[in-house]
Amino acid sequence: MWINRPRQYLPIIQSLADERFTPGSGVAVTLSLITDDGKLILATPPAGSRTQRSASTMRWPFDMGIRGAALDLRSSRLRHRGGPVRPGAFLPFIVNDSVYALPETQDFWVLFYRKDILASLHLTVPDTWDEVIAMLPVLQRFGMNFYLPSGGGSDQGHLQHGAVHLPVRGELYSPDGLRAGIDSAQALRGIRLMSDLFTVYSLPLQTPNFYDRFRTGDLPIA
Repeated sequence: MWINRPRQYLPIIQSLADERFTPGSGVAVTLSLITDDGKLILATPPAGSRTQRSASTMRWPFDMGIRGAALDLRSSRLRHRGGPVRPGAFLPFIVNDSVYALPETQDFWVLFYRKDILASLHLTVPDTWDEVIAMLPVLQRFGMNFYLPSGGGSDQGHLQHGAVHLPVRGELYSPDGLRAGIDSAQALRGIRLMSDLFTVYSLPLQTPNFYDRFRTGDLPIA
């Protein structure tokens, strides 16, 4: 199995396979480190040769699927035994009626906050963006701020924008998925809110190291 992870991950994953997968399946697993996903296409075995698998590799595995180099998982007896996965996580792996990968991980945002600082300022943990905006004058009066990692940088993914769009019921795509949905009234509200957080309410665009500033109390909530 090809795997694109830091080298330190390999012995851990290998031991998990040896202890939990091989005894029940009788299939031995040997991991091989790969640092360039593009080499998977070049290493595609000819028909009749042994099957190869990969994990933590191609971000868009349909590149392999449309070349006939990947198995359509809907035609196999594989079953996803992981934890709950949102259906949308499968979308990047689907071409027409075929599925060429399973989600390995799923990212999500959480709210970090310093209990001691919020208590000293008599602030409660916010549940909405309106509550975040309401607490900003208190934080900024003491030289603190709220951190939202959506400012700065040219490579901003859906995860960053979704934190602002979803609460106002905005959609990133049209219902048919064929065009961007940022022209809807809800999406425009989300874009305006995301812009105002930085231009009107003075959230920091970037920070060299959030964890250091969280520790010192400059950014006690993010």
